Amino acid sequence: MRNALITMIAGLGVVATGCSDPLPPPAEGSGTVYVGPSNAADPGYNCGYAPHTQNFGDPPPTLTTRGQTLVDGDAGSKVTCRVSGTNEFSFRGDIVIPGANVSVSGTVTLKGKGKGTVSIFDSSMHDSVSSADGACTFDVSTGDLTVANGSIWVKFNCDKVTNPSVPSIQCGASGILVFKGCDE
Repeated sequence: MRNALITMIAGLGVVATGCSDPLPPPAEGSGTVYVGPSNAADPGYNCGYAPHTQNFGDPPPTLTTRGQTLVDGDAGSKVTCRVSGTNEFSFRGDIVIPGANVSVSGTVTLKGKGKGTVSIFDSSMHDSVSSADGACTFDVSTGDLTVANGSIWVKFNCDKVTNPSVPSIQCGASGILVFKGCDE
């Protein structure tokens, strides 16, 4: 009787471990982000940084190709994201690599545009810049750009990003970002 009980308990353990859901795939992301002078800078303000582009993934995404995505945890990268909606999608994404990161959040309509926020750190600037809440335009209306639950391929433009620790700095920022394998 005791052996039968032990066999039954052991069997339940096998069934319980065999029924667990597989882990979801890790989040992936890629991007190309430009920071430079802005035509929208207030009088007397300037960018203060040399114009430059930071790529996340090699090759980075374009308007026609998604580029090579970085997988969360590979080569020192950290990728987190969430994309969910039906006709209007909310999104949030972060890509961190050694020496640089980009964070975005906002909303965009299916095959349309929306508003959001961008924050960028690049070691060549030795600091970060960010937009005001909702001050950037996000666009999935052209070409192959798209949004769906769990993924987004989007271009963005921020007329003005600032450095809170250096109030006289006002730059522009633009880029293309891809996130997939995101939480929904």
